[in-house]
Amino acid sequence: MEHKEENLRTEYHNLQERLKDSSIYSSPDYPKLAKRQSGLEKIISLFDDKISIQKQIVDANSIITDVSGEMAEMARQELAELQTKLEANSEALTEALIPADPNDERNAVVEIRAAA
Repeated sequence: MEHKEENLRTEYHNLQERLKDSSIYSSPDYPKLAKRQSGLEKIISLFDDKISIQKQIVDANSIITDVSGEMAEMARQELAELQTKLEANSEALTEALIPADPNDERNAVVEIRAAA
């Protein structure tokens, strides 16, 4: 997963560099590049959130081991909340990393008829 994250961050950085050039706006590839950049921003923000949540979990664990009493109890409650956030983030990240079907963006004609 870390290797995938590095590749996506590198691709995002390269896309940003390409989009800084003003001549790209007249290129027919511009809409595709801008859309890819938007998708990568969402995925990278999920990776950033995951890293942040993991750091908070480490901090909560250190508070639990170092402190006793009310503070430790609050840290346990926070740890439970952080675990659920991490699970939700992991599910969203897994869903975001699944390759999209090329037919997702095609138009469709749907005809609805009344039953006889």
